[in-house]
Amino acid sequence: MSTQKAKVTSAFVLEGQVVRPGKVVELKTTQLKEMLRRGKVEIAEDKPKSTRNSNKTNNKKPASKPDASEQEESKSEANPDADEK
Repeated sequence: MSTQKAKVTSAFVLEGQVVRPGKVVELKTTQLKEMLRRGKVEIAEDKPKSTRNSNKTNNKKPASKPDASEQEESKSEANPDADEK
């Protein structure tokens, strides 16, 4: 009999142990169908084994802080009358 991985959405007892939400368990096909019907599990998605380089779009460097001269320039641009007193 084949088995499939499922993510627990509501606690239940499996083989004498309480299985809590969030845990991934392996169930026989007949068990899986029943637990899906009862809303106890959802089919677990296969995740890549290595997530090290899987998200290449998020390789941005954090923005650097402006130095003191840039801060003064932005202040004077925002309030041009501040220096004319």
